[in-house]
Amino acid sequence: MMNMMNTIVVLIFAASIPIFGQQKKLQHLPISSYMCQVGLLYLENIEDYEQSCKQETGWCESADARWTKIFDRLENRIALRLRESGRPAGDAQFFKLLQVVRLEEDMMLRLESLNDAKRKDELEKALEGYVVCKGAAKADIKTGATNSQMGFNDMTCMDNPAGIH
Repeated sequence: MMNMMNTIVVLIFAASIPIFGQQKKLQHLPISSYMCQVGLLYLENIEDYEQSCKQETGWCESADARWTKIFDRLENRIALRLRESGRPAGDAQFFKLLQVVRLEEDMMLRLESLNDAKRKDELEKALEGYVVCKGAAKADIKTGATNSQMGFNDMTCMDNPAGIH
C-alpha cells in the first residue's frame, strides 16, 4: 500500500512539472514606422523634461507644468492616429509602454527632489523601473515589435518583469 501511495505521489509530481515549469511564451507584436518615429520623439522629450527639471532646485514645478502640456498634446495626437483602422497590432501596446516610461521618470524625479534618505528604496525602484521601461521602449523601436505582455495596468515595468524583453 505504501509503495502504491509513493508511486501515485511521484506520478502526480512528475505530471505537474511541465505545468509549473512552463513560462508564458512572449508574443511580440509589430509596430508601425510611425510609432517607432514617435517613440524616438517621445523618449527625447522625456530626456529634455528630465534636463529641465534638474536645472531647477527642489521640485521642478515650472518645468513640470510646461512639459505636462507638451506630453498631453503629443499623446492626444498619438491617440488620434491610433484610432485609425488597420494600425499594426503593437502600436497601442507600444504607446502604453511609452506612457509608463513617462510615469516612471516622473516618479523618479519627484522622489529625487525630496532628497529624503527614508525614500531611498522607493527612489531606487523608480530608477530601476525607468531604466527597464526605457530600455524596453528603445529595444522595441530597434526591432519594430513590442512585447504584448506589457500593459498600462501594470503601471510599472518592474511589477511585471517577465513582460519585458
